[in-house]
Amino acid sequence: MEADNLGYKLKAASHMSGPYSISSGMKELLLSDKEYSIVAYMAEVALSFNLVYGIFPDNDMNKFFKPTYAKLLQKFADEEIGLFDMNAIMVDSLKKQYGKALPKKMLLDNILNDIVSDDNHPVNVALRANDVYDWKPTIPTRLLYCTADEQVAYTNSIIALEKMKANGATNVTATDVRTNGSHSDCVNPAVTNTLFFFLQYLNLTGVEEITGLGECALYPNPASDRVMIASSIAYSEATLLTYDGKSFNKSVENNTIDISDINAGLYVVLLKNSKTGATVHGKIFKTR
Repeated sequence: MEADNLGYKLKAASHMSGPYSISSGMKELLLSDKEYSIVAYMAEVALSFNLVYGIFPDNDMNKFFKPTYAKLLQKFADEEIGLFDMNAIMVDSLKKQYGKALPKKMLLDNILNDIVSDDNHPVNVALRANDVYDWKPTIPTRLLYCTADEQVAYTNSIIALEKMKANGATNVTATDVRTNGSHSDCVNPAVTNTLFFFLQYLNLTGVEEITGLGECALYPNPASDRVMIASSIAYSEATLLTYDGKSFNKSVENNTIDISDINAGLYVVLLKNSKTGATVHGKIFKTR
């Protein structure tokens, strides 16, 4: 999974709400009694898998899906209907017939029973062939998820984390970036978390110029223990802010901020003159 096929040297990886374990994490969700909003995903995957693995008996989707859903899927395959239009019709039909949108109810009863009972059913074999978590990351790796994600089960990240650690990975974590967030709500915090995670691996040189009152700069930047302030104005207080809203109040002594007790990462620094109230801001990277 970290193959250097394109000549890039990877430094870190951040994976966001991915269906890494479709043979267990996603399968358990789609075959459960929990309502699922994009039931067309299962139909689309089944259609794709049939092209590659031949999962439909006699290559006939009518022997796999119930008539209503087989008909819709055929229209999708013939490009007479789009994915989300198909989904809307499928969801409406499932709710009318079963009270809620359960993907498994689109399958013929015998097919569903065989998938559940036979670990070597062509569907289960195909699902396992498309799992992407059984490997050992050698670079810092993050698996980001939202527990309430209604489209990609958060268990995908937990399953992947446990397997990667079992394979010997020592720098991989799984983080819930917004517990109550939907799949869409998960995008912003996951992207922001990834951005700040990646920024700490940039090679930075020089100083960070701060716009505000007077000439001002922070150095060294990146820094590990202390940051010096070069300014014509004396600042007595500093507040360091993280990407997720945490703040650390620091006193400024001899134009120096002690950052030895905070974690590595990117911080926005707010400097304040207690007498005049003047403030300026800049950014620093705290190294390990």
